[in-house]
Amino acid sequence: MRLSSAVLIFAAVAQQCAGFPSSFFENRALHLGNRTVAAFDPAAQLIDVTGDHAFEAPNFENGDLRGPCPGLNAMANHKFIPHNGIVPFATAFAQSKSVFGLGVLPDTAVTALAIFGADVLALDFSIGGAPPSGILGGLGLLGNVVVNVGNAGRPTGLSGTHNQFESDNSPTRGDFYQFNGNNHDLQLPYFESLYNLPAGGPSANHDRDIIQQHARNRYHQSVSENPYFFYGPVEMVVSCAVHNLVYAMMANHSAECPQGCLTGDVLKSIYAVTTLQDGSLHYTPGHERIPDKWYRRPVDYGLDIVTDLVAMWLRYPELLIVGGNVDGVNTFAPIDIGNLTGGVYSTTTLLEGNNAACFVFQAVQILVPDALSKVAGYVSGILGDLLGAIKPVLDDLACPELSELDTSVLERYPGYKRTNHAV
Repeated sequence: MRLSSAVLIFAAVAQQCAGFPSSFFENRALHLGNRTVAAFDPAAQLIDVTGDHAFEAPNFENGDLRGPCPGLNAMANHKFIPHNGIVPFATAFAQSKSVFGLGVLPDTAVTALAIFGADVLALDFSIGGAPPSGILGGLGLLGNVVVNVGNAGRPTGLSGTHNQFESDNSPTRGDFYQFNGNNHDLQLPYFESLYNLPAGGPSANHDRDIIQQHARNRYHQSVSENPYFFYGPVEMVVSCAVHNLVYAMMANHSAECPQGCLTGDVLKSIYAVTTLQDGSLHYTPGHERIPDKWYRRPVDYGLDIVTDLVAMWLRYPELLIVGGNVDGVNTFAPIDIGNLTGGVYSTTTLLEGNNAACFVFQAVQILVPDALSKVAGYVSGILGDLLGAIKPVLDDLACPELSELDTSVLERYPGYKRTNHAV
């Protein structure tokens, strides 16, 4: 499930981490297998997709919008959110929690809406491309922050957020500079790689380990296929978090599998993929649907997002190495952490204690407002309340002081300039 607002992920993760001791990351890593699984409750967990919530395909000729997030697309097709794809933020947050058990974004939604509520005439956004002219007439400030206002001052929807929020290395979408800018439609070969990855075949559980293995595979694929692949601190966390959301949000739960099992059939349904008579797979854009007899998570996905990130980085350390291609494909070069941080961290010290976590959160504090200020200069000040949620984490982790990054170090990466500054 691809998300379009990096700042919400970061602020939410920070809020979920706040108050934990400095040994939190280490302790979580040592107890990854000891998750508490709530008892299966079919009445509470069933998502009813009959009646008012029966599947209805989008009518693109009439202006229905669908975009890069299969979860939002599926909710629109089942009318948990408006079927036309123009969705109030409050509705999107509430229904993501109700349908998929997404507990991270709602934690920040109240803060975001409180900040922007007095200044915005309309609190709607497009889950896909640019909405019809005038339909979001009062979008104002929030459009700059979340849905990306284009050069003409018009919202471009989630499908147009690559320059501000999206990152490459998506589970099923293409890197922006590989498909003529189309990073919102599913690329069937990427889906097939995930679909066929379990040793037991597509009918087996595409569990957390499989999803994280797929993330590693996609990372190496981006390095070898995208000449502009850039994997900075912000992009790294977004990419890893989004991969983990696939299993966390889409797995079906049952008495036999209370922790959640994600079969190939469930994946196909939520990703709008069907099997043709010849056995090949076919993707129909915008036709994501929630399967019949699908049972959501027993508890919302909150603090486990941090647990899953730590597990991913421990298993595949290369996913924590920030950098990018410098001269075409297969030219990945790590960022010189020492030069970037003015000597506060180095490649060696980054692996000591809590330094990796400190660096990630500090980089987010610095880089996210900087990137957004290229769209609107007043944004970074407003984002202070959201990003301020990170400060308790940094205080608790006893992080070295890092007040600025020398982003000139990043200028050697063509993808950095194109992705973060091509506004």
